[in-house]
Amino acid sequence: MNSEYGSKLGLEGIEAPWHNLFLNVEKVYTLQTENFKIEELHHISSIYYFLSRCIYAKLAQQRREELVYDSEINLLSLYLPQEIGEFGPVKGWIWRKI
Repeated sequence: MNSEYGSKLGLEGIEAPWHNLFLNVEKVYTLQTENFKIEELHHISSIYYFLSRCIYAKLAQQRREELVYDSEINLLSLYLPQEIGEFGPVKGWIWRKI
């Protein structure tokens, strides 16, 4: 979980599974060359991440409920525009060959 937002809400951090490897945004930009440039960065699951990992997690904590992956909030968040904010570790870059 994004520790900044989770900690502000009084939530415990979430350990990324061992098999997840997230790229460092700044380091990705250093991979550009004169032949390949990054045109855009997209936060492709931002709203889902924020609603599921922050809002729903806080509600469940207050209600003393176990988290379920098919909660109403999680399902709703799938139908919302995903690039609201810059939350979560999942990103996509659009590269252009020069």
